Parts: sequence; structure tokens; C-alpha cells
Amino acid sequence: MPYRGKFLVEKVQLRKRFEDNKDIKDLRKAKVLLLEGEEELFHNLHPKPMKFPYSPGGICFERYYDHPDWLLDYWHPMEKARYPYYFARREQRKEEYIRKFEATYGVAAEEAVGVTHYQDYQTEPATLDEKMYPLDRNIRLAKTVEEFRARIEKEKKEKAGQIADKK
Repeated sequence: MPYRGKFLVEKVQLRKRFEDNKDIKDLRKAKVLLLEGEEELFHNLHPKPMKFPYSPGGICFERYYDHPDWLLDYWHPMEKARYPYYFARREQRKEEYIRKFEATYGVAAEEAVGVTHYQDYQTEPATLDEKMYPLDRNIRLAKTVEEFRARIEKEKKEKAGQIADKK
């Protein structure tokens, strides 16, 4: 490589410039040095920089996107019914993970605050599916049949109360 010696000399000179200016306390002077350094960097950049295929800006960047696991929680119950063994094992592993987390870090933050499910924060349906199938939202939120029935009764009373308030 014919330019290796030149690069080594420039590297040492650049390091010396950093060492000379590392103790500057005046912010105005430091900002001027920063702007000059950014301008020098811009002028020394290659006109057509090489981008590796799987790096940001490359042609293959995020080509194969890994979907997060929580997306499976939003599947419709009919979709989940096609894979009963998978979702049964998934629920089992989620419970194991929660037990391990609580054993390691203590009570979950939601339980400490008194929230039993993250969807309790939502006031209205978050997705089109929940608007079209409001019963399914209650099924997903309820842990037992009694809890499901209680939620349905509560919603009926709330709707009746809203209608009475409007009159």
C-alpha cells in the first residue's frame, strides 16, 4: 500500500490536534472548533461512500424484518385456533417467563400499581379489529368466564348510564 505512511502521519497529526484542544473550557471556542471539525469532515468525505449491503443505507438493510413476539397476542381467536399446540406452549412459556422475572426482580410494576393487564390503560379500542369485534377484546382481557361475564355486565350498565345521562 503506497499511502500507508501518509495515513499514519495524518493520524498522528489529528490525534495531536485533539490532545491540544481537549482542555478547552470556553464553550464558544469549543463550538467553533466543533463546527470547523464538522466542515473539515464534510470536505474529506468520499463523494460516493461505500455502503455495506446489510448496514443502514445498504440495499439489504432490514430486508428480513423480525416481527416482535407480542404481535401474536393480537391474533383473532379463530386464527389462534388453527395452531392450538403452539399457542398453548406459548402461554406456558409466557407464564414461566413472568415467574422467572418476578423471582429475579420482584413484583411486576403493573401489579405494584394495581393494573392487571396493559390494555387497562386504553380507553377506546386501539385497532380496527377491536372496533369490529368488541366481544373479542373482552375475551382477550378476561382470564375466567366469570370475569368475562362481569365485564359484559359492566359495559351494559355503562352504556345504559350513558343513554340515561343523554336524556
